[in-house]
Amino acid sequence: MRSLRTLWFSPVARRARRSALAVLVTGWLAACSTQGVPPNPVLTEDTLDEYAIVIVGLDTPLQSTWGPWNYSDFSQTVNGIVGGKVTRTLNSNPPTHGFVAMRVSPLMRNERFGPMEFTPADKSYRFRYCKGRKVPTVQVQRGDVVYAGTLMLDSHDGKLWLRTVFDMAGARRFVQANYPSLAGKLQAQPFTYFEVKSEPGCR
Repeated sequence: MRSLRTLWFSPVARRARRSALAVLVTGWLAACSTQGVPPNPVLTEDTLDEYAIVIVGLDTPLQSTWGPWNYSDFSQTVNGIVGGKVTRTLNSNPPTHGFVAMRVSPLMRNERFGPMEFTPADKSYRFRYCKGRKVPTVQVQRGDVVYAGTLMLDSHDGKLWLRTVFDMAGARRFVQANYPSLAGKLQAQPFTYFEVKSEPGCR
């Protein structure tokens, strides 16, 4: 059975309101990102010697960029990482209506992995998780194969809406079809939402 969670984000800029949806990518780092792992790459158990694999569902016409967030146990908030994003693995996914596998560099103890930015194909605007917004994140370690959830983005009344659906059965079918050697390792680890305390580059 699917579970559904809906979050409302504050109105985007006027220009963004006229667009169908908003996107999440850190523009100044786009050239430094590594590509997300598309269906049917060479992804085997050996990959887990160095990486974690995060499976997410995406249902959006927007490009998404994912990476590490600093997490505070004390305040239960997350912060954007400045210099670390340049050298750490980022994942960029094109507009997608289905499941995506992302290879994730091992996170430090105080980090979580999640979306950073959504952007339309023409890069006319971008949606970032600025201060005060809540971002869906997951904690992973080297060797993990986890399904975190499915994100669906849409907009109406000049506002951006993010819905989260949890479809473990669909994720299992995706992994079995595309990465059969990893199917037995897939675990559920639903997104946890944390408020963004600060994010470099947001205004």
